[in-house]
Amino acid sequence: MRLAAAVLGGLLVLATASPCRADAKGELEGRALFKEGNRKLEQGDYASALELFRSAYSRFPNAKILLNIGTTLRMMGREAEAAETYEQYLKDPKAEPKRKAEVRGILAELAKRIGVLRIEVSEPGARVRVDGRLFEATGVLVVKVDAGSRSVLAEKDGFYPATATVTVAAGEEKKVALKLVRQGAPEPAKAPAPAKAPAPAKAPAPVRPPEPVRPAEPVRPAEPVKPAEPARPAD
Repeated sequence: MRLAAAVLGGLLVLATASPCRADAKGELEGRALFKEGNRKLEQGDYASALELFRSAYSRFPNAKILLNIGTTLRMMGREAEAAETYEQYLKDPKAEPKRKAEVRGILAELAKRIGVLRIEVSEPGARVRVDGRLFEATGVLVVKVDAGSRSVLAEKDGFYPATATVTVAAGEEKKVALKLVRQGAPEPAKAPAPAKAPAPAKAPAPVRPPEPVRPAEPVRPAEPVKPAEPARPAD
């Protein structure tokens, strides 16, 4: 079978399928899906390749298919999920010893670029979703996440859901505590929206200084009255 390879971050990730004996029908279906997944991977159709590899693994859980899944997730930028997949490979008893060292090296590089959430839920058996990915909370839940803003939701039948938004940096670990309140009890109050700052008062319009009063025009003295002409005697 063709070799699927990808050079990511200076590391060569190799994944081949050399299946051991298993259920004949499941093996044949798994092989066919795996082959088609490799074809999609080479075409750059990562979403289709991932779906095909996962379908292949569900029918034929060969450890080597996990390497293809992990490689595809890395090529899609979903490094936290890739790390979880590589860890699953290391735990598989069929994992090849010669590949384990390479996979551990990849995990060490991924650990520098992803974050970790330690999620505690007040009620056992709650369902936890991290960015839509579903987990079962049986204790402290440790979830690898890509760096950035992450959405966490906890829910359980008979309880109000609890949510949180957490921003985690590369290489950082953060704790998230979610409290579930039983339905029928007062629903937990939502954090009040931050009050808007009052609008700054407008500066009063500048007052114009009064116009200077002009001095009154000087009063001119009255013209002297001319004496009347003496009356002439009549002829």
